[in-house]
Amino acid sequence: MVASPMHNNQNYQKGGEATVKEKTKTLTKQPIEEILNFFQQEVNNLIKNLLENLMLEERRIYLEEQEDYANGFYTRDLLTKYGKVQDLKVPRVRNGGFRVFLLPEKRRAEKHFPINKGD
Repeated sequence: MVASPMHNNQNYQKGGEATVKEKTKTLTKQPIEEILNFFQQEVNNLIKNLLENLMLEERRIYLEEQEDYANGFYTRDLLTKYGKVQDLKVPRVRNGGFRVFLLPEKRRAEKHFPINKGD
């Protein structure tokens, strides 16, 4: 896990959250490698949160249609074109009939979802 270059800065936190201006001011004082690592980590966090929320919604829809129960999560890693997403919480159901559409089965790399016919 990449540490945030702003983690140790006391001026970074203002009421528990940093403003964009404070983040930018702090980032400009960091070496370029730390800045790139910070943004890579932020992109991975966004992808992880988006995937986890979409998978929860998939399970909710599945449970509306099937007589089954939510049964926690398992974790797995996923390699995307934006980097490795670690400890992705994948929802499961009690009877095991639910499969998440977004994740490839038995592979750790993302599927390609073409947007246009030409992709």
